[in-house]
Amino acid sequence: MVSVCSIPPKPIKPFESYSLFPNGNDELIESAAVSSRFLIVYSRKKQDTMTGTMYFFNHECKSVLQNGIHQSIPVHHILCDQNANRLYCLDRMRCTIYYHTLPNNLNEIETCMKTRRDFTQFNSNYGAFKMLQNDEILGFYERNECTVHLYDKKTAEKLDDFKCEHFMDKYESWGIIAIRKDNNSLIFKVDERDDHDAANRQHIVYEVSRSTKQIISQIQLNSVFGMIIGPNNEVILGIRQTKDSGIIQCYIRK
Repeated sequence: MVSVCSIPPKPIKPFESYSLFPNGNDELIESAAVSSRFLIVYSRKKQDTMTGTMYFFNHECKSVLQNGIHQSIPVHHILCDQNANRLYCLDRMRCTIYYHTLPNNLNEIETCMKTRRDFTQFNSNYGAFKMLQNDEILGFYERNECTVHLYDKKTAEKLDDFKCEHFMDKYESWGIIAIRKDNNSLIFKVDERDDHDAANRQHIVYEVSRSTKQIISQIQLNSVFGMIIGPNNEVILGIRQTKDSGIIQCYIRK
């Protein structure tokens, strides 16, 4: 099940929910991303951790390629880069971030997915968890050392290692991280650790300067489950209110 809405500059559209796999199969969605043409979903069978399928849907969440494209290696996270026309994929087992060319129409899907190009390889000791990006930078979060590794998208040159070290005595990070469009700061969402009451677990969203490593701003909330940077550099948070409902909150830098 996915829920879809639109954000400015497009007219705001209320959330609508769709069942991507209505036949009740045992697909487990690992990651999803949206391009200008498609909703792209990587999923696997619940009992299969070694292979999966890349599915393509239109923006009304109707399948455009019924059986998808089988993936012989596990994909743990995907991101669409519309500017570079790339679909980035994180392969933790082979310690690689690679990419496919984004298809512009149905006829290009199979051709684009046949060819993969490596973007970078990383240390096998890294517990790579999630990717993050803006127009110029691609990075990934490494959970063992709570560190973000940042790369130049054009050259694949490594730019920075940025350690998530604030609040980590009582909180932990699961890789929900964003980078501002001006490249000057990172935004982290951290969760109160499991030894606290799960029903009342707190989340902190905070922004840190890349140059000084100091906190610029922070807010404490309950049940933050998603975060992106919007088209005007705003921070957009997805917050669960009940098991079946939630809200979107938008924060604009003054």
